[in-house]
Amino acid sequence: SSSSEKSYRKSITITKNDEKKLKIRTLNDLNDPILSAVHEDQPFEQAIDNFKNIDTLKLSLDRLAAEGNLKDVFGNIITKPDISNPTRSRNERPLDTIKGFEYSIYGDPYIKENLETPLYGWNVRPTF
Repeated sequence: SSSSEKSYRKSITITKNDEKKLKIRTLNDLNDPILSAVHEDQPFEQAIDNFKNIDTLKLSLDRLAAEGNLKDVFGNIITKPDISNPTRSRNERPLDTIKGFEYSIYGDPYIKENLETPLYGWNVRPTF
């Protein structure tokens, strides 16, 4: 019986089409945009590379702020820049950051006049 098995095995041939059908698929073989998005680095993982030299980044931001070269969208000089977003002050109120985006899009002077950071800083609004 063993000799008949050997002769049977020798007579089997696998075609290219069979090879394609029988190939084990891995994630690397698939060209699916959703899967590639799942496997790419998250924004915080990409940002880690930028913050490996955080001391150098802080020094350069401090130097730019001391020279008066950092300004926000309203033209105000930024003396203490935010590390993750140097185009805004570290002490800027979050709502003012959103208003800054709106101002850069629409240019409405009403937005600039109603910023809360110069009035309240990080204190609670008196009407709250």
